[in-house]
Amino acid sequence: MIWLTAAFASLLVGLLRAFGTPWGLIRQLDGISYVAAVARETTLSSSDLVGLRQSLRTHAAGSLLCCCCSWVFRYTSRGE
Repeated sequence: MIWLTAAFASLLVGLLRAFGTPWGLIRQLDGISYVAAVARETTLSSSDLVGLRQSLRTHAAGSLLCCCCSWVFRYTSRGE
């Protein structure tokens, strides 16, 4: 029962912050619609996306390396 109470309290706080602050939900929706309008007007060719593809591969490889390192350190640092 306490989880249900905490869930409703979290929902209430989220709604109050969304509609009661200047940076709430309405402001975020304005920002999203601005970004969508800019994206709609911009045309990209496949040559423009080469750098983005390389960046995606680099970041994916780096995150995989971090996950593997944390897994190795977890199982090798037990002192056994």
